[in-house]
Amino acid sequence: MRIHFLGCLHHRNHRARQILRLHQRQHLRRKIHNVAAPSAARWTGGLTDVPGCGFGLRERLLQPLQGNACKFQCTPPGKLLIGPCDIYMSDMAALAELHLGAPMLVDLRQVRAEELDLLLGHEVDIWERRLDWDFRPSADLVRRFVRMQSLTGYAMVAGHEVVGYCYYVCEERKGLLGDVYVRPDFATPDNEVMLVSAVVRALWSTPQVHRIESQVIMLSDEARARLPLPNHLRRFPRDFMMADMSMVRSLVPAANPRLQYDLWQERDQEQAARLIAAAYRGHVDSDINDQYRTVAGGRRFVYNIVQYPGCGNFFRPGSFIAQEAVTGRIVGLSLASMVAFDVGHITQVCVDPEWKGLRVGYELMRRSLDALLHNGCRRTSLTVTASNREAIRLYQQLGFRKCDEFEAFVWEGLR
Repeated sequence: MRIHFLGCLHHRNHRARQILRLHQRQHLRRKIHNVAAPSAARWTGGLTDVPGCGFGLRERLLQPLQGNACKFQCTPPGKLLIGPCDIYMSDMAALAELHLGAPMLVDLRQVRAEELDLLLGHEVDIWERRLDWDFRPSADLVRRFVRMQSLTGYAMVAGHEVVGYCYYVCEERKGLLGDVYVRPDFATPDNEVMLVSAVVRALWSTPQVHRIESQVIMLSDEARARLPLPNHLRRFPRDFMMADMSMVRSLVPAANPRLQYDLWQERDQEQAARLIAAAYRGHVDSDINDQYRTVAGGRRFVYNIVQYPGCGNFFRPGSFIAQEAVTGRIVGLSLASMVAFDVGHITQVCVDPEWKGLRVGYELMRRSLDALLHNGCRRTSLTVTASNREAIRLYQQLGFRKCDEFEAFVWEGLR
């Protein structure tokens, strides 16, 4: 029988519940007091463990965070215990803490995938309501790698429940803060900052990491204002835009006799990587994602877009290239994905600098939107850096309107 915790319980049921909680808390306490500092993970098409966060991680994590954030409780060498927060929380979070206890952080690899189910279910609901985005494929990936004990990061635990999590990976000399989410009844800025700070300091303590990148959408404004290592931090406001597909049929084609447009093929990856490096040279987006700076980085970027569901499931029929009719050189690219059964997403649009201003980007996107419409999409989204006014004007011409905003974060100069 499932009974709300505020309801009246029969004495026998209440006693049984107390015994169950005692066992659960003892089990959790063993987890907390035996957690080792997580090592970073290297992205190799999957998530695997790489040594690198040793005693220095513990030392830095036990230092106070920026501002009046959280207390750190010292533990014996090789063991980590973080919490509890001691500053003001909302009434909702305070009630939850009164029932479950103040939150603490444990190594994500100490958590069973099943213990994340309720939390990930909350996150799926939030992404659907806020962004019209089906987060289930990403949630399934989290479960898969947690089950393999290969996802590095932290789980926030209150009582016997997981109420938040944050994970990260390492990619050569760069750390990637993958996701941060805290359950609504615990989603205070203090708890969000606790999670982010633990991950940033873990990456900071990893010798090979010189840069940290993150584009976390589900983070409150208050938490963004209090992120750790502010002297190393750069912020880039970004817009989440959405278009109603009913306007696609009114878009006029922009033909160019010097160009031909074709569907994306696997053989186009190498030219696409070269195009990305050329198109983003000196561009603000190459400050946010350093993969845009080199051909090798562009190659990894395209491969990840096509192979993994981080930006939805790649939609080949809606992905196009523009190439010179005479030379066959690719001078424009538009990649699309499906983020719900009836919602599309434009994951990448770029044009060679020599062809900018000739409506190549417009025509590529028009074709992508048309293909998404014929696949049953009612809406399509994209993200854009707020300072990229030229791109925003193009998207507005195509019917996109800003519906949300977030920030990209980059920590540099860590070594």
